[in-house]
This record gives sequence, structure tokens and C-alpha cells, in this order.
Amino acid sequence: MVNENRNALSVQPFAVLAPIVLIALFSIGCNLFAEGVTRAIGRTGGTE
Repeated sequence: MVNENRNALSVQPFAVLAPIVLIALFSIGCNLFAEGVTRAIGRTGGTE
């Protein structure tokens, strides 16, 4: 599939690069959100 779409990169690079950027931003955002939730649960769950 990547080899078939190689020609599209020269014709319309934004249409090829936009999904890559969006997937990267989504995964980074989900990781940051999960880390924040983990820290928030860790603060409230202790008997300190």
C-alpha cells in the first residue's frame, strides 16, 4: 500500500502527510492525558 501511494506524495504531499501528523498528535495527546489521569489518581488514592 505504501508503494502504491508513493506517486501521490509528489502530486499532493499534504494529503499524504496530514494523516501522519494527526496520528502522531493523537497518540502524543492520549499519552499525556493518560499520564495526567494516572498522576491524579495516584495523588488522591493514597493514605498519606
